[in-house]
Amino acid sequence: MPKPSPDPFYTLRGHSGPVSAVHFLASKLYTGSGNGEIYAWDLETFKKETLFHDHGHAGILWIGHVLGTLLTQGRDGTVGVWKEKTGSWEKHATLQVAAKGFCQCSTLQSSASLLASPRDDDDTVIDLWNLETCKIASSTESLASEKAGMAMCTRLCDDGNTLVTGYENGTVISFDFRSGKQISSIVCFKHPIMCMDVDDKHQMKGLCGSVTKTLCVFEDIQKLKLKNEVTVTNEGFASVAVRSDGKIVASGGWDGRVRIFGWKTLKPLAVLSFHSESVQSLDFSTEDVCRKGVGVLAVGAKDGITSLWSIYTE
Repeated sequence: MPKPSPDPFYTLRGHSGPVSAVHFLASKLYTGSGNGEIYAWDLETFKKETLFHDHGHAGILWIGHVLGTLLTQGRDGTVGVWKEKTGSWEKHATLQVAAKGFCQCSTLQSSASLLASPRDDDDTVIDLWNLETCKIASSTESLASEKAGMAMCTRLCDDGNTLVTGYENGTVISFDFRSGKQISSIVCFKHPIMCMDVDDKHQMKGLCGSVTKTLCVFEDIQKLKLKNEVTVTNEGFASVAVRSDGKIVASGGWDGRVRIFGWKTLKPLAVLSFHSESVQSLDFSTEDVCRKGVGVLAVGAKDGITSLWSIYTE
């Protein structure tokens, strides 16, 4: 049985709309909202430090980074590429990506130059951008004839070769992103893949959620197969995240709850009951932040609040 819900050690309030993206970067937390605001929060003072408003009033889908570069993806169909100069971010380039759908971009922390994004004119295709030239280096093959539906989520893997994408028809497919060809596929749900994460550092497996009560775990990305699954009380998952040490995983539900599981066994460890609406984004810190250790969890929810949690931190 999971432990009774603790409380967040801090909450951040300031967005005028739903919090749709959260991302740790060094000693700051970046949060994006459904009405286009992006804030940088100082995690020493817990005050808003910077406001980006680069995507108009279009919602923010995703915030990420590679070395020296901040990336912001909006529902306006663009990715903003920001370079750090003298302690602040300056706009470097704008990439044209898909304006419809929910598919978030993905980066490789082992590479400062790669970004995977959904394509605008074929929503089954994922483009791989070279961020040094801001040009498309390769693309996955189109699945339009296979009735996979649009790409819903995608992850680049640190093996340097593989891209994993979840589709509208409930299928997860791995690709060789150099050639764009399919490697393997597996049907996880009869419904769209709503969220997905991949552990490519410890176990080379991933998990995904849909509109049901079930999380599915898949393994062996080169020859995909279902490993196990876990069922919760209420339907609908909007976000999942595997912590960088490979020990725990968090899921964000439509019911406003964050569920913590042991990653090796999927044993339920805790249920975080704080938010009143759907949990739309999760991120674990990879550095010691807020003097709470490595692995602090940031939770962004539709209720407009970002909560910070110290759960099994190191």
